[in-house]
Amino acid sequence: MNALVKSVASSVNALSSMLNRVCWLTASAFMLVMLATVALQVITRYVFFSPPSWTEELARYCMIWAGYLGATVAFYRSEDPVLLNPDKIRQGAVSKLSLVLRSVAVLLFMVPVLYWSPVIIGHHMIRETESMELISGYIMLIIPLFSAVILIHMFARLINGFTNYRFSE
Repeated sequence: MNALVKSVASSVNALSSMLNRVCWLTASAFMLVMLATVALQVITRYVFFSPPSWTEELARYCMIWAGYLGATVAFYRSEDPVLLNPDKIRQGAVSKLSLVLRSVAVLLFMVPVLYWSPVIIGHHMIRETESMELISGYIMLIIPLFSAVILIHMFARLINGFTNYRFSE
């Protein structure tokens, strides 16, 4: 394998791996905050009969962020729902064709999402959430972040599929 290709493959795979770790840790943190918030809401509702209004909203936003970040981790591990999983097909040309088809599908979905994300976030930058009075644009930042991470994982997968490069973490 060409030294430049090997260098690019190594760099993209290292970036993808690092992003996966960060997403996994962040999603886990959001899940813990969501769990604590829901527990607080249940305790205050049934013991004190007066739950704080912000607990439901915070739990919802934690669920959104944990879900999107968890989806990037599932994509990285090839545990997301797919019709043709190139990682499970070991038949040369068929595997590469399924990899290309999957990559095209990901691009067809993620590129418009990334393209329209600034408009969507812009609309939400003038809105506040109900209870916590947060600017909802900050919550919506997960959408382009999720899309960008998925595209990096896809690019790493494409490089690995066509160069037979194996990344060791």
